[in-house]
Amino acid sequence: MKNFLARRKSFFTVVVPVVALLVLVQPWSLTAGPRGKLHARFDLWRGHYAIHTYGLILESREYPRILKDRYGIETHVDALCIVSESQISYADSYNKLSIAAADHKFGHDVFEECRREARYEWESRRAQSLESE
Repeated sequence: MKNFLARRKSFFTVVVPVVALLVLVQPWSLTAGPRGKLHARFDLWRGHYAIHTYGLILESREYPRILKDRYGIETHVDALCIVSESQISYADSYNKLSIAAADHKFGHDVFEECRREARYEWESRRAQSLESE
């Protein structure tokens, strides 16, 4: 038995960590929603307001700037075009609590307000660049 283990030491050195990693990664992705809620609760407890975004947003520069300047709300980009289900679950769970808390604190939907203004700025800038061509 000792010789068997000694001869296969390099095999076990590689295989055991890979199997352990696979076993640990699966539960991590399955707990994305609860982790998002927990992180949001912790941030809100500290008075830190933020949202997590994913996917391509046309007004990607204007929207976070307006949210931060006006209301102190940070925007974290979790993914752009390629988004996993666990990333969506985490961001949606986080945002559900964070958006509700921000709406309660400021008394209205600050995200929609900033989104409209960012869209307007983006469209104005785009129209100006098309006219100058």
